Amino acid sequence: MMPSGDAGAPPSRKMKRPCTILVSDATFEDGSSKTVFECKMSAEDGGQILFIKGALLNDNDIRGGVSTLFSNEAEISSKRLIIPEGVSIILDQKYTNQNDQSAKITGNRKVLAIIVKAKDGRIKLSEEKLSDMMFGTGGAEVSVKSQYEACSYNELTITMAQNQGSDAPINGGVLTVDLSKNI
Repeated sequence: MMPSGDAGAPPSRKMKRPCTILVSDATFEDGSSKTVFECKMSAEDGGQILFIKGALLNDNDIRGGVSTLFSNEAEISSKRLIIPEGVSIILDQKYTNQNDQSAKITGNRKVLAIIVKAKDGRIKLSEEKLSDMMFGTGGAEVSVKSQYEACSYNELTITMAQNQGSDAPINGGVLTVDLSKNI
């Protein structure tokens, strides 16, 4: 077994089951960026999320949340999945059934966010703030819309619902509903 590199950490162990690869892009203050690969380990391998240290095959073939990785020679430490140079690894996809559309949602989806005001409640979130969080209307760099589009490689587009002959005012994709009852 390889040492884990973390003082006081338990010794490393061999990988038992495939893990799901997670991909993120980190941007630094100097403007440089780096793609970071992590693996969501199986429950049998501890269930934690670990940084991948070592060579992956062609990272263009990796789809975050879909691609899986396995090597019976990989070592699991407390913070890393270590893939030694030259060992065999298996990259696969979680969703192997090409007819399974539940794994892939594409197209344009209209979304309506709803704020519910109860007679006895206080709302701390304005329609403007919720619209910004959902759709980026106030300049938010990260929104539900931006994240769905990024994670789907722009195959899923989120647009805000608009009034379509309704008396209920939808503002920036947000509708506020007033209840006449206490909750």
